[in-house]
Amino acid sequence: MLLPAILLTSVLISTSRFPFAAHAKLSADCTFQQIKSWKIDQNTLAPPLGFRGQLPFSKNRKSHTCLLKTNDSNRMIYLGAKRNKWSKEGSLHLSVYEEVEGSLSTSHLGISTSQAGWKTCPFCPTMREVSEKHLLFSGTAGVSFMVEMQQEGSIQLDEPVEVKLSAKDSYPAVYQFIPAEDISSAQLDVTVTSESKNVPAYLKVSRDCKDVRDNIDVVDYKGESIRLSFTKKGRITLSKFSIPPLTASNSSWFIGIAIKNASGDTPIDATKTVTLTLNRSFDYSYAHAMWVSQCAICIILGLVVSFWAWCNFREDCCLSLCLTREYLSAMLAVICTYAFIRGPKTYSYITFIVGSVLMVGAFQFVFADWYLMIYEGDRDHCYYNDFCYRVRYADIPYNLIVSNLAYVLHGIILAFNVLCMESEVLAQCKKHASSAQENSVDIVSNEHEEGKSQVDKSINKTTQTTEEEALKKKYDFSLGYALAWALCFEGMFSALYHLCPSRFTFQFDTAFMFVIAALSVVLLYNGIGMQSCTREVEAKRRVGAANLFLFFLVPLLIFNYFGTMYHSEAGLDVKLQIPFFLFLILWFLIIALWAGSKLLPKLCCKCHCKCCECCCSCCTIIFVFCAFGFVLIPVLLIVLWSTKVIEFSDAILWFCVAESCIASVGSFCVGLKCESSCFSNSKDRFKKLWDRICDQNCCSKEECCSFFKVTCKLLYTCSILALNCFALWIFFDRETTDKSKSPEKSRDLNQECIFLAFFDWHDVWHISSSFGLLMGALMVIHVSYKSPRLVRRQSQTGAASGASDELRPDSIIMDAPDKQDLKENAQNTPSNYENVPLSFENPCTVSNRDDVRTPARGLQNMTQSFEERNNQCISEMRSSKRFAKRH
Repeated sequence: MLLPAILLTSVLISTSRFPFAAHAKLSADCTFQQIKSWKIDQNTLAPPLGFRGQLPFSKNRKSHTCLLKTNDSNRMIYLGAKRNKWSKEGSLHLSVYEEVEGSLSTSHLGISTSQAGWKTCPFCPTMREVSEKHLLFSGTAGVSFMVEMQQEGSIQLDEPVEVKLSAKDSYPAVYQFIPAEDISSAQLDVTVTSESKNVPAYLKVSRDCKDVRDNIDVVDYKGESIRLSFTKKGRITLSKFSIPPLTASNSSWFIGIAIKNASGDTPIDATKTVTLTLNRSFDYSYAHAMWVSQCAICIILGLVVSFWAWCNFREDCCLSLCLTREYLSAMLAVICTYAFIRGPKTYSYITFIVGSVLMVGAFQFVFADWYLMIYEGDRDHCYYNDFCYRVRYADIPYNLIVSNLAYVLHGIILAFNVLCMESEVLAQCKKHASSAQENSVDIVSNEHEEGKSQVDKSINKTTQTTEEEALKKKYDFSLGYALAWALCFEGMFSALYHLCPSRFTFQFDTAFMFVIAALSVVLLYNGIGMQSCTREVEAKRRVGAANLFLFFLVPLLIFNYFGTMYHSEAGLDVKLQIPFFLFLILWFLIIALWAGSKLLPKLCCKCHCKCCECCCSCCTIIFVFCAFGFVLIPVLLIVLWSTKVIEFSDAILWFCVAESCIASVGSFCVGLKCESSCFSNSKDRFKKLWDRICDQNCCSKEECCSFFKVTCKLLYTCSILALNCFALWIFFDRETTDKSKSPEKSRDLNQECIFLAFFDWHDVWHISSSFGLLMGALMVIHVSYKSPRLVRRQSQTGAASGASDELRPDSIIMDAPDKQDLKENAQNTPSNYENVPLSFENPCTVSNRDDVRTPARGLQNMTQSFEERNNQCISEMRSSKRFAKRH
């Protein structure tokens, strides 16, 4: 005997499938033989409304309907259906029709013949006071089924919810969150975690329930939702700056979770258990984090490091000299005049031009990426650390951007150090020129004291200014300012990259890392003070700014871009790969030969001790470092790239960083070797450290000071190495994202904030690496610079003690003849004054000799006589040393 058309039975189920129950009225009226209407009081916890039935066998009636009513239309309703265990095989189809904002909305839930278990369908809230939904049951005749309906309540803050997902689900798991009034006073974190690392899933948050339910796997350009993919964990941060924004209204938010199968690689029977949690996090308090990180750490410690380097590497460090009126006047002149008009500026100007031009295009590209991501709501487009996401002004990772301010601040501190050096040189040049001018004026006045005309004061002032410029041209601080500019631009480009981090925008983050590495090496080679030359010593061929940028940095940036394309999803076409690698190999060989030709033939010019033993040791050290840099490092990086340990663009970056470090350490070792060689040639050789410290009679004061300075330099260098090693450990072992992986795999690396509840490990990497770059740049600049006072003192000491084979020409430039020398050579001074080249300025150190003038031919004759006497002294010292060596 056939069963009735449908047996409708209301069943109370003590354990619900749904996580929440609502305090509302829920009723179902069906047009069957048995009709049941269930109504629950508003303040009573409503259990799920359950139906069991069977589809009719009648040919005249193949489907049945029910009318579902609720008086709380602002809440979601979940409908679940399944076939009974004893049911015959067949399919069941459930359609739901409702009127939403004047249009008919349809939802479908299908259970195939092979499927078993529950299938659920969420129904979004409506704006009507009473919500009515029409249910239509159809399918294979005689299939028995079970249906449950429940009105779902809002999820609560800090209460985890367990969600079970299946790849067979027709709809995602959708949850409603009704915020409190003060919800906008802090960020709201929607966090999902799972132990299943091989099944990716989507997390989507929106104010539009239908968008979450029906379009969780797609994005639009409406700015109404935020979506990301995850495997083990993920987080969406809602704030008053996000799109859509988190406001103080009671409007509902809807959260959807579903298994991701966009590529079709996810198995059809894949399941995933996810824990959903909502909690409030950052309360928009920026002052404490900013004051501690930027003022206390970056600025104050940066100034302390600068003072340490200044005292450590300066042989004539004296704070009293920096507080004089002449020094401050020279600093003002450098800022107002020499920064724009006088002196060489090629490196600093070209670095600024390149950085500014590149910034325009990079900003357009990155901003377009970020803007598209914001209004699409696709967080997979940018690789953020969502577990430490602090916003301000806009929906951007403010903590990641502001941590790059350390590079800019340290670049300004570095520029101030260079400014102090240049001001010191200008002050000493003014003092020297003024002293020389006073001596010449006194002599000329004595010769014409019987009524002859006095020297015009205006001519004296012009002569003094011209001589200042001639002496200052010996020093080129353009490389130091360029290095400071590069450090500032590195901070700006890194901040721009973190606006929307991705594989393609990473090339802008590394652009000025190449520039910093190249400028450091060139600064070690060129130096700040131009090399003086004599008949025996040829002037060093300096590396020009245009040559560096045109033949080294521009090809490097091009190779870096093609390396980024090589590892992209589209890849680099095979037709382009062959010429690309051929040009890369050819360029590397040319650069290696060019660098070798610059370094190896001119080693003796860099030796400070002028002794064969020291020169041979320096040759050996530089040869070893060149072989290590040009052979071992490239081979190692090629092996790492071929084994896919690092990407091609990363290999280029680490090559430049490694070469810069090798050049810095090699230059330091060469200088240290020369200092230790000179130190070992003193009267008492290396005695015990304890005796040097405790016994004042065991060695001279100069010897102990030299040993102490060498120790301090070693300590400073070890500090740089330790700081850089710490930064590299953070970069490799505490990474928070990985642009080379898929978005969901990269998100597994996300970590919570670890410093001041504001900065993550990557922010700490920014600050520590900035300190490493600042300390390294200070060491490079101080190693490349010697003040005029120190050069004059060393020259006088070398000439008096006979420690060197020749008198350094710097002393001829920086030491003015005294009054007695000028009086002895002033007898043939002509009365007429005309502009003639300044004879005691070395022609190898001044490029424009036409700009160097003196007011009187008599001063030229005096200086020539002074040079002849110096050359005679040099010849006598050389003859006496040769005689001593032979006997």
